[in-house]
Amino acid sequence: MFIRSLIAAGLAAGLMASTANAVTVVNKDKAKVTFVYTPHNGKAHHYTLAANHHRSFACMSGGTFMIGKSVESCTAKTAKILIKGGKLAI
Repeated sequence: MFIRSLIAAGLAAGLMASTANAVTVVNKDKAKVTFVYTPHNGKAHHYTLAANHHRSFACMSGGTFMIGKSVESCTAKTAKILIKGGKLAI
């Protein structure tokens, strides 16, 4: 019985740790926004996000989000990046 509880606790802790490695980008603007996401040591990817929508990205090894001259970095500890007024904010 104790072993089952220990295994269940370990699985729950593993699931909790994996969700912390994702960053959610939330568009709070009234129009769709296009931004660039570049993972650490990777290629740049262009994304379009509709108004009042969100999207999750894996940032375990880090990455950069860019809209025009507005740039924000993400790490495994970054939880959310907001897009407001055409600019990025943590």
